[in-house]
Amino acid sequence: NIEKKSIALSLEYNFLYQTDITDCYGSVYTHSLSWAIHTKAVSKNKRNYGDLFGNKIDHHIQAMSFGQTNGIPQGSILMDFIAEIVLGHADYELSEKLASALKGRKFHILRYRDDYRIFVNDVSDGDTILKCLGEVLLNLGFRLNTNKTYFDEDVVSGSIKKDKIEALKFEYVPKKLSRKELLRQLLIVQQIGKQFPNSGTLKNRLSKILDVVKSKDFYAQERIISSLLTDIAYNNPNSFPVIAGLISNCIAKLPNKRQKEMVSLIQSKICMLANIGLLEIWTQRMSIGLKFKLNLNEKLCKSVYGDTQQIFETGWIKDMKIKNIIDSNVCIDKKIIAKTKAKIENKEVQIFSPYNY
Repeated sequence: NIEKKSIALSLEYNFLYQTDITDCYGSVYTHSLSWAIHTKAVSKNKRNYGDLFGNKIDHHIQAMSFGQTNGIPQGSILMDFIAEIVLGHADYELSEKLASALKGRKFHILRYRDDYRIFVNDVSDGDTILKCLGEVLLNLGFRLNTNKTYFDEDVVSGSIKKDKIEALKFEYVPKKLSRKELLRQLLIVQQIGKQFPNSGTLKNRLSKILDVVKSKDFYAQERIISSLLTDIAYNNPNSFPVIAGLISNCIAKLPNKRQKEMVSLIQSKICMLANIGLLEIWTQRMSIGLKFKLNLNEKLCKSVYGDTQQIFETGWIKDMKIKNIIDSNVCIDKKIIAKTKAKIENKEVQIFSPYNY
């Protein structure tokens, strides 16, 4: 855990700098993959597809993006690994640069993906490291995010995310809720979401509520709780899977007609947002369990309804067997859809157990 390591380093260092890379995945220069694996000098002399392994990776990533040389897809472990190849190369370049720029000086740098934490005992050393880091990253097509570059004289407090510090004002979610306490806990989540949208603290607190809430806690306040949860989702879209689980629990005891009305109202609210593919998928999950159809725009949702269309861009795939499998939409299992229940189980939305902060 980078925060725990940062706190431990407060024994040795007095100052902390934090920064990250602007649009990291979207800025990855595909040619830099070959540079990182084979060095830039070798890569520039061997540019053909078959010359170097790095060229092959470069070629296929470009093909996935219609030939563009900037940016890699986000969301998969494979792409995390590919980004790490380039960022690891940047680490090496930075180490070489600092070996001469700060020879004999004491400092420590932690990196987690595109987030950097720099520990020093002299402010001028921190400034030097930031300058060298900026130069190394620029050479690879990256830029430091000036809006997220901070300096802190309190290493311990600076090591902890602001949303976690804010959460210290509130007690833990109790193991048993009452109707009144459930509302209070959701209002706490709403306020955290206003100040720290899509934060880990918010999602962790929602997961804890999902773990302990009972059907009786929703009784006679289904409308207000659904409205509150929808408001939280509207301002924190990344939390929608857990919120969908809570909403399905909330309306589970209502008559089917009222359940459908509630889900339709939620869908009408979230459709005002941009880029709502994930939200539509989870809204459809609720509607499938209730055995009714919503008018949705997400391609994957339409395919579930039998509207055959190409979900993924496959023109770049040369292997026809793989291409045909992807184009056939075999990812949709009608048997599982037919068995889908109205209530969303915790295991559907909590792939990993929530951890304590």
